[in-house]
Amino acid sequence: MTFHFLILYAVLLLLTGITAWSAVRTYHTYRQLREVKLRVNRLETEAETARTQAYSASIEQDIYIRFMTVKDALFRQFNAPHPRAVRESEHALHFSEEQLHTAFPSHEADELQQFFQRYRIYLDSYWKTGTSSWKTVFVSNAQNGADSWETVHAATKSLYQEAERLSALFTYSSS
Repeated sequence: MTFHFLILYAVLLLLTGITAWSAVRTYHTYRQLREVKLRVNRLETEAETARTQAYSASIEQDIYIRFMTVKDALFRQFNAPHPRAVRESEHALHFSEEQLHTAFPSHEADELQQFFQRYRIYLDSYWKTGTSSWKTVFVSNAQNGADSWETVHAATKSLYQEAERLSALFTYSSS
């Protein structure tokens, strides 16, 4: 009987050892799985941050191109009226306020939005007629008010100076 008891005891010890070994392996596997999950979460967070930064940079570049289109149109008015540049710059004004706030801090986005609004008013006041067509001829006579080239030139100069100041908001600005 003792021999059978020894065999049974050995089998029981073997099963206990296998169970303990299995528990240790399960614990290590669980720990490794937890580490993998943490790495995956960290990588997902980093990927989301990279996507957000890329989206923000893309919007900033788009706004920069729009801004430079307006600034170029203003610059072209310094020597003589350049209606085509002004007409083409109107397309640069079509973007959302949300895009500005995505790419820039709130106060900078507000400054840019105010600039684009002033430019829109400038277009409506000096370059568009009552029928929303574009003016192509200006007189050089101060008595004609808004139709006077001197008045348009002064407004252009003021807006261009503001554009020069706002150029600093763009990280890759050459101004």
